[in-house]
Amino acid sequence: MPELSIIDYMIWAVQRKLLKGEARFYEALKDKYETIVTLYPET
Repeated sequence: MPELSIIDYMIWAVQRKLLKGEARFYEALKDKYETIVTLYPET
């Protein structure tokens, strides 16, 4: 299912930015995201 692959990649890009600080994948897609909600804010 190609749609699932696209969503997986978008989630992976956000995860990589949040956990590793690597933003290049996120930056390439940032205009495609509408809303990103953090459920576990940093403490």
